[in-house]
Amino acid sequence: MTGAPPRLRTLHAADLGPMADLHRSAFPDSVLSALGSETLRRYYRWQIDGPHQVEPIGAFLDDELVGFLVGGRFHGSMIGFVKGQAAFLVVQVMRHPAVVRGGRGRRAIATGLRLLVRPAGRTTPERPDRVPDGSFGVLAIAVAPHHRRLGIGSALFAEAERRARATGMHRLHLTLDPSNPGAVAFYEGQGWRRLGLPGDTDHQWLMGKTLSPEPGAAFGEDPGPRS
Repeated sequence: MTGAPPRLRTLHAADLGPMADLHRSAFPDSVLSALGSETLRRYYRWQIDGPHQVEPIGAFLDDELVGFLVGGRFHGSMIGFVKGQAAFLVVQVMRHPAVVRGGRGRRAIATGLRLLVRPAGRTTPERPDRVPDGSFGVLAIAVAPHHRRLGIGSALFAEAERRARATGMHRLHLTLDPSNPGAVAFYEGQGWRRLGLPGDTDHQWLMGKTLSPEPGAAFGEDPGPRS
């Protein structure tokens, strides 16, 4: 990183606006970005204020939010959002019909419909077969495009690892789109590996990183061939 390192602190509800703006600039093609800033504010409010054990970490240069990471143990990170904001989300999709014309948008809507009809409650834990005990899940990490390649992402991950260890966790996991070779190279360079857990597909890789040096903690060895 060049210049002064970013100042890291826990994010709160007052930071939802800058988080939404940063998400839209970092991921302009995402479905949530296409549904507008208010959708993003509501989404991250649920992650921060919902029934989770979450660590929302922001990276600041001066007073500008230039990166954030949201991670921890989640209890319905998506199903709770969809069920709680169903009427609002329907209106947003109607206001942004282009969302349904893209393959990613159609998949997201199909997933949302499945979540709506699922009988589980809003605080259902994430699937245990793909979220092992003692693992800190990284739901989102974003860095402002004009501040990339300055070590901000690495600083956020280092802080996430510190907080994960402080709460007794010894692993990290996340979902990665493998169509971004730069992201794959970044994570593999940071010690992450593809996992062989349910939900791992050619289009969505489950990645994991072991924080504990203990023998036998070779978390996430892929038992099958990699694609």
